[in-house]
Amino acid sequence: MEVQFTISEKGVLENAEFDDMAGLEFDDDFQDYADYLHKTGVIIPRNVKYIGDKAFYDKRWLTEVTIPCSVVSIGNDAFTDCNYLQSVIMADGINTIGTRAFAWCESLTSIVIPDKVTHLEDMTFYACSSLESVVISKNISAIGNDVFAYCNEALTIHAKKGSYAEKYAIENSIKLERIEV
Repeated sequence: MEVQFTISEKGVLENAEFDDMAGLEFDDDFQDYADYLHKTGVIIPRNVKYIGDKAFYDKRWLTEVTIPCSVVSIGNDAFTDCNYLQSVIMADGINTIGTRAFAWCESLTSIVIPDKVTHLEDMTFYACSSLESVVISKNISAIGNDVFAYCNEALTIHAKKGSYAEKYAIENSIKLERIEV
């Protein structure tokens, strides 16, 4: 089984699918689907500049993703509803993470926001019920609405003293751990 990517001429990853799923049917609770796919990780190809809107939307087979430094933007809903996504490694090339980019990723436990990202859009990590640790750089100057709504109650934001992320954590009663950078 191999993951096939649809990449536009401009370097936008628009869709990811397994190449041998045609004609298969699965039950409504997706158990057969998950068992069939045996869940897998993906390394985004280095020729990708942008991960498009909904590129991995509802890809329940996805357990981990590595995003190279060639990627500068993650689109809206790019990984929304990837229920088994546990690990996301983002290189420092990323400067934009779209609205709901990782919403409803119920297995995601931790994430490090790259230094070039300056704001988190609305609902970026909405309902990531296992999310316990987010490292936010000093370069974040805005955090949208409901970014961490319905996340794990044990969520800790790791932020530099005096940063916007520190202020946000305090104002929103989110556990804070100050880091030295």
